Amino acid sequence: MLLRTAHQTALLLAVLLKRSGQNRARVSNKTIVEFRGGKLRSPFVVSLQRECEDLGVALIELARGGFGLLKISSLEGAKAVTAYTVFTAEELATTSWHENNALFAELEIEEPDFEDEE
Repeated sequence: MLLRTAHQTALLLAVLLKRSGQNRARVSNKTIVEFRGGKLRSPFVVSLQRECEDLGVALIELARGGFGLLKISSLEGAKAVTAYTVFTAEELATTSWHENNALFAELEIEEPDFEDEE
């Protein structure tokens, strides 16, 4: 069985996205395993993400399984946002992230444990 490198696998993913005619797409683990010719291990996925980025494609692991592909160039036309149009001066002046429970709540995630950072 042919075991492809991260570079070769990234090239296949980039061509897959281009041929699909889409700016973004989801691909299953099975598709990437098929392109790779073997199991997906974390170090390979990290290398694959770097190789995809070099080819102009962001490879993002999705929480529900599989991966998202996104043409990086598609972000060139995205609306710019700035800190001062989104956050209040008070939020930006905060030095202790413990005071920002509302930000974690807004993201609908649990607040990380910051005990080791103080």
